[in-house]
Amino acid sequence: MTIFRKIEMEMRHLLLIAVWAICLIGLARAIPAKSATDSKSKQPQQQQQVITKDIARYAKAAEIRNYMDESHDPCGNFYTFTCGNYYRINPPNKLPYQTNTFQTISNSLNRKVSELLNRPRSTEYDTETDMKVKRFFESCMKSNYTRIWYRANMVKIIGEFGKMPALEGDRWREEDFDWLKTVAEIAYKYDTRIILGHFIQVDVANNTVNRLSILMQDIPLESTSIYVDEVHRSFREARVHVMAKNLKLALALDDKLAKKTAREIFDFETKLFVGNVESDEEEEEQQANGEGGEEEEVAEEDAEEDDNSPLHLNLTTIDEMQEKYMPQLDIKRLLNISLGYVPSDEVYDLIEDDAENLITTILQTPRRIVANYIFYYLIDQFLLPEPKQSGDLETLCIRRTKNHFAKVMDNMVYRQFASNQTQQDVHNMWQTIKTTFHSVLSSDKLKWMHPDTRKYALEKLQTINMEINTYENSNFSEEFGPLEINQIDYIGNKKNILALRAKQTRAKLHERPKPYDDAESLSFTPVYITTENLIKVPVSVLQPYFLWSDFYPNALKFGTLGFLMSHELIHGFDEEGRAHDKHGNKHEWWDQSSNDYFANQTECFNKQYTKFVYGGHNLPELDSQSENIADNGGIRLAYDAYLRWYEDAVRTYSNMEGELMPRLNYTSKQLFFISYGQLWCSATHPALRNFVSSTDDHVPGKYRVIGPLKNLEEFSKEFNCPVGSYMNPKKKCIIY
Repeated sequence: MTIFRKIEMEMRHLLLIAVWAICLIGLARAIPAKSATDSKSKQPQQQQQVITKDIARYAKAAEIRNYMDESHDPCGNFYTFTCGNYYRINPPNKLPYQTNTFQTISNSLNRKVSELLNRPRSTEYDTETDMKVKRFFESCMKSNYTRIWYRANMVKIIGEFGKMPALEGDRWREEDFDWLKTVAEIAYKYDTRIILGHFIQVDVANNTVNRLSILMQDIPLESTSIYVDEVHRSFREARVHVMAKNLKLALALDDKLAKKTAREIFDFETKLFVGNVESDEEEEEQQANGEGGEEEEVAEEDAEEDDNSPLHLNLTTIDEMQEKYMPQLDIKRLLNISLGYVPSDEVYDLIEDDAENLITTILQTPRRIVANYIFYYLIDQFLLPEPKQSGDLETLCIRRTKNHFAKVMDNMVYRQFASNQTQQDVHNMWQTIKTTFHSVLSSDKLKWMHPDTRKYALEKLQTINMEINTYENSNFSEEFGPLEINQIDYIGNKKNILALRAKQTRAKLHERPKPYDDAESLSFTPVYITTENLIKVPVSVLQPYFLWSDFYPNALKFGTLGFLMSHELIHGFDEEGRAHDKHGNKHEWWDQSSNDYFANQTECFNKQYTKFVYGGHNLPELDSQSENIADNGGIRLAYDAYLRWYEDAVRTYSNMEGELMPRLNYTSKQLFFISYGQLWCSATHPALRNFVSSTDDHVPGKYRVIGPLKNLEEFSKEFNCPVGSYMNPKKKCIIY
């Protein structure tokens, strides 16, 4: 790249906002003089629309070009070609130490949410539920008031269920401690599963009923590799450091006791989730005998629990479980306390290895450590936000508010900012994608699929629907009506929210299943819900000028949101989706020959992706290739859908210049792939790269670009990539 090109890039980055003004001035000068008659006939709003359209297109074109490194060969590494300058423009130098398209979209949504939450409460514009959400947010922003009684509140919460050894010292009596009774009582009151508990959700085998599962606590660090791999040692140390800090702030433990308690809690947690492994201290001691970073902010905000489907399908009775696990685990007693009774229906059992390890770990661990662990994760629900610098408090409070009221907040944004035209355009795009996949399923492209399997796949496709997650038909008054929220008592509000959630959870077992409503995850990106055979698209991705604008070429829209919907559609036919029928129930409907081909190509993806290197290490083998399958099938489907739209448009319109972008010398088909590539532009702090690759079911963004496009002949055709080049290998992995 020449020095003049570098200067140009820097100027475009620093003055990107000025592009709007520059374009406006340039367009104004470019408008030829009109006669008085012409001026009268030209409507002001039409002129404004033309100006707005050109500004939007020039600004988007500038953004696209700024992120690209056009000096790089697109056939050598398309990610570098499309995203080569993204890291410089968006350095990951502050929380969450990772920047990407979805983070940008989320930040924009948060700005809208902030505007709505900070508006004075008004009965004219706000529903009663809106006002409760605003009061909760206000209580978080005023958490300094609560901080005066912080320790007293935490001790009081612990006192509801017993005594914590770290607080009691020598006064604590282990004979008075009953871990199973304690976790069951916490579950009953606050719907918090610690070590072991129940979970109620729609039955994956019969989605007309809810089913009880006995499950371990969700793994706090998301992946077992984080607890044991040497590459994650610094993150484990950061995690222990944060635990100790929380114990000091919330319970006023002295530094030495806080560190010791945190280490014991973490070592117990490690054994609980990955078995009896050596702690870091043991490893260090062994290394010293010749045998065998600063990331506090990253570890501080743990992700909320994300309960999905049961990890197993071992349907049994409680009597059978009782006989199996007694005397070490009294399942009837656990349920009698946590639910208030012992259900008579069949339940999903623990995974056998989990149960065996749980029993062993509990028996081998001093009760004092088990008690400290339980009470730490109890107060973890009530920790006050800890801002690092000015402005952080609002960001943290929006996140905390979204944890409990995400769907209400999405609905608030929808009511204030939604465009009906955008919604209609998205539905039109969905129909094009669905029609295109119908053609693919019916064609010789999938000749490996047996006729009977193909026939049912077409039936399932016919029943898949897409909806935009506006929550306009949700009954928030019924759901949140009993909830009391005070504008200054943050901890009290958390107790009320968790208590209401516990009551609603217990009632679910005797209710008909409701639509999947993990609203926080549904606010982020489109999601395919297996048990409903339904794709939900959040309002966040429909914000203008990111993935969508009336003024953008359809090449950009199909390459981004079109791909995301196609990706989710393929999930209906991936490793998990193909095991569910058109009604969303678990049902094997594939024939053996089709299964064999699918398994063979799945292994092809596995071998291909584990050769990619990220953060100095090969990508780990994933338990499932579903996300890679959906990426590969999704980009192929989205491109075919775009071609279908393009061909129809050519027949309808004589001028297709709208499919090109100003000052970008690329065809519309090339723009499709460039927009797809930039969807996954990201910058991750080096210290986090191994953590990201170990905990995410998706491969890093770089390989969500490279992997699928290496397998797509149409991409190589558009960029003239010779066979054998990096982006056009001879061997390709293809399912859909």
